[in-house]
Amino acid sequence: MVLYLNTLSFDPVLRHGYRQLQPLEPDLQAAQADILWAEHITLLYPVWWGSVPALLKGFLDRVLLPGFAFKYQPDKKYPQPLLMGKTAHLLLTMDTPIWYFRWFIRPRLYIRSVKPPWLFVVSNR
Repeated sequence: MVLYLNTLSFDPVLRHGYRQLQPLEPDLQAAQADILWAEHITLLYPVWWGSVPALLKGFLDRVLLPGFAFKYQPDKKYPQPLLMGKTAHLLLTMDTPIWYFRWFIRPRLYIRSVKPPWLFVVSNR
């Protein structure tokens, strides 16, 4: 299963944060079903200005909602994860030298270079 975000019909803006329900468009409902079905998820995207592209950010904001991806817990420091047992890889492309990315943009992520030298595997371990 491959999702091409540019072909999905959805508003990428989380209009009211988590204060008010914003109904999910059918494409986002289908994406949530795909995420629940998947055992492993791979995101492939370019790093733009040190972050994810706006459309991907909007997609993640709209799909990974409380009650789906996590659940707030009273008197707990962190929310309860609801998508446990899944694995993920991020494949990033960028025109930034790896040393600059490593030291100034994403110092908390583990970065392992793979061939060709401008493609990196990033994981949060």
